Amino acid sequence: AVNLLTEALANTTAPLTEAEKSGYLGFAKTMQAYELHLALNLQYQNGIRVDVSDPNNLGAFVSYDEALSYIANLLDDANSDLGAAGDAFRFNLTTAFAGFDTPDSFSTFNRGVAARIALYQGDMSATNGFLSSSFMDMDNPLSGGPSRYYANAAGDQANPLFRVPGNSDGIIAHPSWVATVDPSDARASKIAAREEISLDDLTGDHDVLVFSSLDDNVPFMTNEELILISAEANVGSDNGAAVAAIDAVRTANGVAAYGGGTSDSELMDEIATQRQLSLFGLGHRWVDMRRWDRLDEIPLDRTDDNVWVQFPRPVSEN
Repeated sequence: AVNLLTEALANTTAPLTEAEKSGYLGFAKTMQAYELHLALNLQYQNGIRVDVSDPNNLGAFVSYDEALSYIANLLDDANSDLGAAGDAFRFNLTTAFAGFDTPDSFSTFNRGVAARIALYQGDMSATNGFLSSSFMDMDNPLSGGPSRYYANAAGDQANPLFRVPGNSDGIIAHPSWVATVDPSDARASKIAAREEISLDDLTGDHDVLVFSSLDDNVPFMTNEELILISAEANVGSDNGAAVAAIDAVRTANGVAAYGGGTSDSELMDEIATQRQLSLFGLGHRWVDMRRWDRLDEIPLDRTDDNVWVQFPRPVSEN
């Protein structure tokens, strides 16, 4: 997609300045990097294709590590373009990008994604560097971030993760999450008790309420996640900073400051719990447990259940 856009910008007769062209490229490359990393999260060691410039002659699959490096470099290229894009984009973004709709403010999202990728790579120094240029705000942990737009209106796509509470097609919270969250924790509002429902020998009695309507946008990334990335990136090098980041998230959600042990392993256990609570319903838990080599800690509810390490490569890709 970016290659096609680059070609289009080179050939256009529209009166675009070089800065405006850079804005198009910075936005497109950032979003392509984001979508590639979502695909990589599913495929993991299967790898993904990163050379897709010719739909009729796709590039070879690259390994997980190679794909992360490609995504990191693409984000850096995008950020350079954003730096050359001037004060405003030539195009309009939806309200889901409010606060991130100029090249400068959008760059803070780009650097946030770069921090996530560096975390996946295990490069904690780079992670902290990217966080310093991101939209992370330690003083306002629950403030927002850019989102994917949804709307329940003609021509728009409704939020696919919302279910009316109490319905038979509900999204049900796993009992282990219900047991983990303190009722006084603000994050307890992400679930609601309901009549017990059972299907295929699975039973639950709490609806997931991360989203409250078909019009809710779904965040690409949250400030809360960035703070928890900071906590993890500091474990082993500055455990005091890790505790401060943990406490920022805990206290913002109405929970007492952390009072547990401060060894690396104890802090990682606490970070795992805080990420489980704060990022519930946003697609992080499986990826987190895999990168921590803790997939065997994910609860299994039926004898023949198992936790996959990765999704199978689609038949159409073989």
